[in-house]
Amino acid sequence: MDSMILIGPFQLDIFYDSVVSDVFSHSQVTDETQLQNLDIFIPLADINSYLKLTEAAGQICISQWTGPCRLGCLFNHGDHIVAVNDLQPQNVEEAYFFISRSTRKEVKLTVCRIPHSDIFHAKGCSCS
Repeated sequence: MDSMILIGPFQLDIFYDSVVSDVFSHSQVTDETQLQNLDIFIPLADINSYLKLTEAAGQICISQWTGPCRLGCLFNHGDHIVAVNDLQPQNVEEAYFFISRSTRKEVKLTVCRIPHSDIFHAKGCSCS
């Protein structure tokens, strides 16, 4: 039961099976201190081209990262966005809104990560 939503220049694909299972693995973390908060800086044009977000279990999740090799493997399965340029979005639409209104060349995404989770590999990366 996948679906697609268009929000301005962004396409939001919702993949219920894979993202929900990633979020449920997050909910199985018994010690919240195991989670890592990371600041990731990404050029605005690359966010628009390569990053897809979805909402699952009340979290704004990274559902896809297909960025170029030069940017590296930035995201892991189960990562969810806590802030965009230090603003805390309440849902996916608001996260995309904050990204689209960014006046910086790079957007700061603060993500919460489960340590040792699988990586979204960039195309042609050397670590996969």
